[in-house]
Amino acid sequence: MTDVKIQEKLADLDANMQAEALQLVRNIPEDEIKTIELLIEKYEDSNSLLELLGAESGAGALGKNLYDSGSKFFLNIISKAQPVICESHILRAYANNTTVIDTFTVSALIAGGLTGKMTAGINIPLISVIVTRMGIRNFCGKTWDKL
Repeated sequence: MTDVKIQEKLADLDANMQAEALQLVRNIPEDEIKTIELLIEKYEDSNSLLELLGAESGAGALGKNLYDSGSKFFLNIISKAQPVICESHILRAYANNTTVIDTFTVSALIAGGLTGKMTAGINIPLISVIVTRMGIRNFCGKTWDKL
C-alpha cells in the first residue's frame, strides 16, 4: 500500500529516482510508517508537534513548557539531521518537480533517509513530520541553492 501511495506522488521523477525513493521508504519499519500517517492525520501544524516532542522528552513531568522544551530538543537534533535530510537528491528532485507537495511522501522520504543514519535518541517519524510541516523548501532551500 505504501509503495502505491508513494509511487503515484513520484510520477514526475525518472524511473531510477522512483526506484531509489521506493527503496528508501521500504527501509522504514512498518510501525514507523503508521506513526507518520497518524501524526499527519492528527496534527496539522508544527507547533503542536513540537509540544508532542517536548512531552516525549519528559518536559511535562518536570513542569516545563512543552512547546519550549520541544523546540529546544528539535533545534538540538536538527543541526545533525539537516545535512542528512537536505543532501537527499530524491527529496530535492521531488520538491522541485512538483507543485503540490504531499505531506506523507516528503515525511516518508525524510524518514527513509534518516533511518540507519540517525537513530540514536530521536523519534524519526515525529522529526520527519515536523520538518515537512515547516516546509521542506524552506528547511532545505539554502542548502539546495548552493548546489
